[in-house]
Amino acid sequence: MSEILAADAGPFATAEPTPEQAIARREIRSAIEKAVDQLPPYFRSVFMLRAIEQMSTEETASCLGIPAETVKTRFHRANKLLRQALTTQFGAIFDDVYLFLGARCDRLVATVLQHIGVSAELPSTMPHSDRRASYRTPP
Repeated sequence: MSEILAADAGPFATAEPTPEQAIARREIRSAIEKAVDQLPPYFRSVFMLRAIEQMSTEETASCLGIPAETVKTRFHRANKLLRQALTTQFGAIFDDVYLFLGARCDRLVATVLQHIGVSAELPSTMPHSDRRASYRTPP
């Protein structure tokens, strides 16, 4: 039965991670755990109950004996601190993910406009920074 389910999973089937993926996951998990451990205790307790234990705002407030609004504020601030800590550590990885410079940007824009039925004429004699697309709908 499990073989049938695995065969029917299609593109969402999960394969065994490669050794590189396993190491990367372990490093990311370690970095997240370290960042959570470094949160101030009043943020960490709220974060652990809300994000890890999946408690509601009201349940967390009752458990900690604080108002629900305080839970919301602390959870938001904990997320912000975690995001900052992880961006510091992993931010450089994502610097080049969505670079759209020069010709690549022009190709991407032209493709998108073609798919939505609008054409763009970009004069190739102008420097890229001075180009302004003139958009017109096809007849």
